[in-house]
Amino acid sequence: MQVINKRHLACVAAQAPATPRHDLHLDEYYHLLYRLIWGNPEGYVCVPQKPDNWYNWRLRDIKAFVSGLPVDSTLAIGVLDRGLVEIGLILELHEGVIDCVSTFEALDLSRDMLQVGSKLMEIVWQQLEQKFAPLATVLLCTPAIFEAWRKADNKRLVLQQAITANTAVLAIRKDMDPTG
Repeated sequence: MQVINKRHLACVAAQAPATPRHDLHLDEYYHLLYRLIWGNPEGYVCVPQKPDNWYNWRLRDIKAFVSGLPVDSTLAIGVLDRGLVEIGLILELHEGVIDCVSTFEALDLSRDMLQVGSKLMEIVWQQLEQKFAPLATVLLCTPAIFEAWRKADNKRLVLQQAITANTAVLAIRKDMDPTG
């Protein structure tokens, strides 16, 4: 959403040099200018307020999940459709911080293997264990299940139903609590 307001720009132009801020480093000064220009709801451009959740994903829930992971761990998700990897994301975490982002291209998988199921899960799990930090969890599913899971209020129920229908496979490290 853009709100053009010349009066606000004139005010920022007057405020920025009006009181020299020699105590600020250059990046802090630019941050101050950013807030003056963009941070005012009546300003040149108004950035909409961020919602407290996105498709029922809340930062506090993600933080709680990550804090329950082993210190060094790997998470992976594969969204597979007719022998193609639509999403193949691998996240390696160290002390709760994402240290490495990779894709399923790091794995040796042929197109004929790419069907959601326990056979593929075993292959993916073994390869991830060899190349990355110890695995915490891996999810393989179809695009329809991924979209349903991403948007669902009850994400656990969507996965349980998909696992029963053989449209998703979820593997969780044995020493982790799957109920999180």
